[in-house]
Amino acid sequence: MNAEGGTLIEATMIRHIGQTQIDRERWDNCVASSESERLYGYSWFLDHVAGSWDGLVVGEYEAVFPLPWRRSKYGLKIARQPAFCQQLGLFSPQAGELSLERVIQATPRSYILGQLDTHGQFAPEESAAGHRTNQVLSLADDYPSIVTEKYVENHRRSLKKARKHGLRVEFTADLSPALRYSEALYAGKGLTPQPAHYANLHRALTSPHNPFPRESVCCYASTGELLGSLLVAHSWSRVFILMGGCGDAGKKLCGNHLLYDAVIARYAGTGKLLDFEGSDLPAVNFFNKCFGAANETYHRVKFSPWPGLLAVASGIAEDGLLGFVKGWLAGRRPHPRCGPSFAP
Repeated sequence: MNAEGGTLIEATMIRHIGQTQIDRERWDNCVASSESERLYGYSWFLDHVAGSWDGLVVGEYEAVFPLPWRRSKYGLKIARQPAFCQQLGLFSPQAGELSLERVIQATPRSYILGQLDTHGQFAPEESAAGHRTNQVLSLADDYPSIVTEKYVENHRRSLKKARKHGLRVEFTADLSPALRYSEALYAGKGLTPQPAHYANLHRALTSPHNPFPRESVCCYASTGELLGSLLVAHSWSRVFILMGGCGDAGKKLCGNHLLYDAVIARYAGTGKLLDFEGSDLPAVNFFNKCFGAANETYHRVKFSPWPGLLAVASGIAEDGLLGFVKGWLAGRRPHPRCGPSFAP
């Protein structure tokens, strides 16, 4: 305890704990009580979406930091962001008493490299991260107030157009419509998710350990044709739009506007945040802002437990011998750091 009676959490031991040894109840309670609570940090979600993961645990689960990992083609252990897991980072109810850098520096040397997207509550030093954009909308007010005060006029007109053409929205607890539609919508567009990633996400959200609602939101034409769908999942503090949208036919009839509006209407007044999961893409950012969404910054942090060898470790992990040479050359160039283990 310090002189004022506060807990000196910065002086507490940080342990690396393997996936099978983690106390799941204490881990999930820590995530749930954190101001930065996110769906992605829960153990049952990581079990399926990440597959292999460990944790850095501060003291007796006063704070936790997930380390999802995979092996590179050269057998090296790398901490990497899983698909459908936008933000991880440090989860703790004791904000302001922890240093993100200090916790990450407890990563064991069995990891050659880490590159993770971390939420913005525990921000690294300016030189340590690339900044990315998420967007959120407060659902504290009732639906009419949000429409009147937050929606831009063009979005209100688009909603009238969608309803004029007889489009309708239905909610279902069956996640298959949203998963199948999204997989088909994004197929062949060079995006990261593969069929196995969709299956992993389905298993995570339908896990018996998941206490939160989840649903497909489907937009239908007057003929009954499915024009678009969203996959929506909840945590204690947020409603997440994990994926989805409309194809060309649905977009022409403003189906996208109707889908997002239906989610806002359903959960307005709950006090949660609607998490749009994006975006750095200008068109998507603008679309979300027209519903009243505000930008929320998160960070991309690259680190290595091998001080001074981050650039080299990154090169080896990605490209083997050629990467080693490239990494060594990159490491010789001066660039800002926030300690020997971090780089932007």
